[in-house]
Amino acid sequence: MTDEQKRLHEQFKGYCEKLSYGFSTKFKDIEVKVKDDGKGMIFYLYTVEHLYAFNMHGDYLGGGITTRKSLPGEEWNRGSDLRDGKNTYETFLKIVGDILYHETLELVVKKKREQECSEECKA
Repeated sequence: MTDEQKRLHEQFKGYCEKLSYGFSTKFKDIEVKVKDDGKGMIFYLYTVEHLYAFNMHGDYLGGGITTRKSLPGEEWNRGSDLRDGKNTYETFLKIVGDILYHETLELVVKKKREQECSEECKA
């Protein structure tokens, strides 16, 4: 690992620690891939359904999402880009927000509950 890659590794670790407000993080469970160019790093986070990638290269930070299994009849995994921008904590938080969006499940509320709920409750 080059000095630049070590710097990016420590920077990403710092982002994770800052996000956890000083509590223990699962940073050890993040897969780290060194780019062949000797300058960049990719950090992978796994969930049940998705693989998320944080791509750091110099002043750039970008995110990506890939499904961990293909849909019936398909032989590929679907994926898309998440937010990207300057390598800052703010960009990191935008990517984490995108991850939360993908991982948050829609709640199904029973009709009876909706009828009992006032307009304030629905807001």
